Amino acid sequence: MPQLENAIQAQNVPFPLDTVWAIEPLAMGRIIEATKSLNLESLRPPRGLELSSPLNTNNGVAIIDVLGVLTKRPSLYQVYFNASSTQLIRQAVEMAAADQDVRAILLRIDSPGGSVEGLAELGDAVFAARQSKPVYAQIDGMSASAAYYIASQAEKIFAGRMDLIGSIGTRLLFYDWSRLFANEGIEAVPIDTGEFKSAAAMGTEITDRQRAYFQSIVDQYFADFVAAIVRGRGMTEQAVRAIADGRIMVAGEAKSLNLIDGIQSFDQTLEQLHVQLNSKRNTTTTTRNQSMSEKTTQTVTAENQPQATTLKQLREACPKADNDFLCGQLEKEATVDQARAAWIDEQNSRIEASKKQLEEAKAQAAKPGVDALGGGSDANKATAADPIAAFDQAVAEKVKAGMPKPRAISAVVKADPDLHEAYLAAHNEK
Repeated sequence: MPQLENAIQAQNVPFPLDTVWAIEPLAMGRIIEATKSLNLESLRPPRGLELSSPLNTNNGVAIIDVLGVLTKRPSLYQVYFNASSTQLIRQAVEMAAADQDVRAILLRIDSPGGSVEGLAELGDAVFAARQSKPVYAQIDGMSASAAYYIASQAEKIFAGRMDLIGSIGTRLLFYDWSRLFANEGIEAVPIDTGEFKSAAAMGTEITDRQRAYFQSIVDQYFADFVAAIVRGRGMTEQAVRAIADGRIMVAGEAKSLNLIDGIQSFDQTLEQLHVQLNSKRNTTTTTRNQSMSEKTTQTVTAENQPQATTLKQLREACPKADNDFLCGQLEKEATVDQARAAWIDEQNSRIEASKKQLEEAKAQAAKPGVDALGGGSDANKATAADPIAAFDQAVAEKVKAGMPKPRAISAVVKADPDLHEAYLAAHNEK
């Protein structure tokens, strides 16, 4: 039964295929082919193996390597398959962010991506680090899929002109061997407790409902991927989704689509960071000397003077803020911190307004012979009386029509933002 033997061998790879991946497809294929002939049981860690930290420092700049296939935990994959652990990388980023001797962080990336496990936590750590010191990413070969997720959280991204960027997306890979098993006279018999418990088990048929179930999982990870790029790059969700079709591109095209900020070498980026840090240090020293020599005169320096804020910085500081709010902050010449505080106040005000509107609607609905919200449609009455039930019903209708639940929720939010606000206010009221 050579076909069946090949099927079994196809499953015998060191990386788990039954998990969600954010990896460039050709790279995944090469990994599978390269490992088919290995005797995995014979693999043992080299004697005295110690996995080194991906962190090195260069004159105040922490250089953190993101190399090879990305998996969550440190393992033999790093030794035999040139992989990196997102867990170790995250620890390195957090250490560098907390180290007062480290004045900037530079991620050096050459990776096709990898597992989504541990990816969000690493992305959050990179984005948090850039709030306290410069964080740049330098692509040095490839930054695809999960690797671009990480890069997108840096303040700036640079790449060499022949480097590859993109492959934005998530995937699961399964094989349906049920017909091959049937041809060989073998029946797979899953003994389980539910329709999805043994889904995609070897030799079983992957049903349409199971495929939809797996698709919903992939879609949820993809939504997080898109949201991370929106946050890190200051792009709109529509702009990200327009290019998040799995394609990979050369640096020039990536720059035109705002996926990177410039085309230059690793050495140039490192030198740029050093110049920036030295300039800031000189400014700080000059300011300190002026303060000491002019005790009776208040000296306003470039360091404590409010800096002009860009629209991109405001979008990063105020996620989901509308254009009217952002333009208002630009007209006020608000700093990033001032805009962030104003956006928090604005959101609180909107929530309070929604609560007040909901309370008024409930009071109106309680009056005999008076319809909720001035006698509108049945949908409006339901929204005023119980916005949580109305929102859930709208989502359920779209799910019933065949839409995955995450997409259904997003569709309802976009179609009826007033209902969504009432829904959130009702939840907060509880």
